[in-house]
Amino acid sequence: MIRDNNVYVNYTANTFQQVIDHNNPTTSATFTQRYWVDYSAWDGNGPALLYINGEAAAESSPTGFAAIYGHNISAVMFTLENRYYGGSMPSDLTNFSMLSEYLNVDIALEDLRSFMTFVESPKYLGRKLRWFIVGGSYSGALSAWFKQKYPSSVLAAWSSSGVVKAQFNFYDYDGHVGDMLPPTCRDSIENVLNIFSDMWDNETTRPALLAKFGVPSYFLKADMSYMLADAAAGAVQYGMKWALCDAIVPQSISDPLGQYNAMISDLWGDSFTSGCYYSTMCLSNRSMSQYWADAGYAWLWQTCSQMSYFQVGFSGGVRRTDVSTDYFVNQCRAAFTPTVFPDVYAFNAKYGGLTPDATNVIALQGSDDPWSTTGVRESLGPNYPAFIAECQDCGHCGDLMMPLASDPTSLVQQREQIVLYMNQWLSSQPSLYTLVLSGNVSFLSTANQSALTLMENAITLDVRASIDQSVIVTALAASSQDLTVTFQIEVNSLNQNIVAENVKTASNQSAWLTNTQSMFTSLGGTGAISVASIQSDNVNPTGSSSSACGPSCTVGILFGCVAAFIIGSLIVIRLTKEKPQPYSSFTERSPLTEELGQ
Repeated sequence: MIRDNNVYVNYTANTFQQVIDHNNPTTSATFTQRYWVDYSAWDGNGPALLYINGEAAAESSPTGFAAIYGHNISAVMFTLENRYYGGSMPSDLTNFSMLSEYLNVDIALEDLRSFMTFVESPKYLGRKLRWFIVGGSYSGALSAWFKQKYPSSVLAAWSSSGVVKAQFNFYDYDGHVGDMLPPTCRDSIENVLNIFSDMWDNETTRPALLAKFGVPSYFLKADMSYMLADAAAGAVQYGMKWALCDAIVPQSISDPLGQYNAMISDLWGDSFTSGCYYSTMCLSNRSMSQYWADAGYAWLWQTCSQMSYFQVGFSGGVRRTDVSTDYFVNQCRAAFTPTVFPDVYAFNAKYGGLTPDATNVIALQGSDDPWSTTGVRESLGPNYPAFIAECQDCGHCGDLMMPLASDPTSLVQQREQIVLYMNQWLSSQPSLYTLVLSGNVSFLSTANQSALTLMENAITLDVRASIDQSVIVTALAASSQDLTVTFQIEVNSLNQNIVAENVKTASNQSAWLTNTQSMFTSLGGTGAISVASIQSDNVNPTGSSSSACGPSCTVGILFGCVAAFIIGSLIVIRLTKEKPQPYSSFTERSPLTEELGQ
């Protein structure tokens, strides 16, 4: 364990055997998946933080603001490395049949659930934990999608710059980069790209161009065009806009290309211009496969097969038009198969696009981040708030970074919102309800377990959709006259009134039992299923900290009581650096703060 800014970080990897095929877990082969754990703040009662590492190799237990928050609430903290990244390899990257079958979003979500089960098993901690998940960018999307697919498995999801909407022609990326850049800086980039194009097209000057940037001769023109533009776009994305512009403005008259290359070297390192990541030849040539892992080959497959995010250029944009749809599609087909194509419409239909069907998710964006247009920017309800930190250099996943004294006010306020909401969701208390359904259900009293499980699953879907997504059905019993269902809801100060109203509405009608009715009929039932009653057994709404949240939760809530989010509104909260609202106006005017009694 190494101490980093008063937070301990574990750089020693652990491993466990993850199944390769979750559809056949008992017969599937396994692979070694890496994870990191930090027990330094855990008091044995605190929650469990699972940080999803995303589309790169993992290195340690959670760091940055997630680690600070986890320590403050006495959490045990895990980082899980995604399959096909780093040292978590079900097969070599050259084994395309394995890669194509066992690397996709659904499987990544199953890996997360399987890991949680492993941690709670007798082989490890041997106890049930109160989980929350954290991720940024792709893993920020995974955190929201996991909460949608398995709403009762985690109490909350922290989705930092979560790219939840798959995008085919991602014109908005380049458009946003251009909008964020000062005109003089953008002009310098455009001039460099024009000089590049002219020199490339002249076979006499092309060798000197390649030598200037250290670009291998097997690069395509579009490869190099993409790389040069991406060096600038990436700086905007990661909050280094002014470092970029200061390096290339005013533009050198005698050597603008050398000046631009020096900027690339300073921001991204000397290997940026020659790496496999931007080379179609390298990505499609098995003899160069030793470079694929560092070049994000697995991520290339995920974009080519599912999510796309093709950052195409357009006339008047920062990228040139040779960085086109054809360029990305042809690169995908050269690297994989001639038929690979990402069906983003089907993907977004499944996962919700900009409106994931989830609750207890906080979406965070940075105003400079060109990926923000693929993320949730407008609150989807009181339990899916969205906060945009608006300031110069507020970029991708800024809320996850280690806080600095120089951080802009808007980023500080954004982190306060994270603390406020996460504390409320983690302080949820389980409350029991009994649902009695009437109808010709007598045959279910002698039905086998398989039939009862099917009914339970159908009822769970209906109750989650109509009352609250955190519902877990804990018991189901059939008699000659009715079907009694006991279910549990995680209740907190943010959803207690909503749950009460939804229970009242559901008690007075039966039309919401669509899945239940369909399953009942398919199992041989006749007639209609109807709601006889829904009773609260031991509702325990709370606005205070639970013991599972740890002794510092109350301190965290008090510290993080800047609540600018208006309950029930569907507007985005913009936290601005230029015109910050006074701290007192947030604490005095916020409905959420009033609800907390502060």
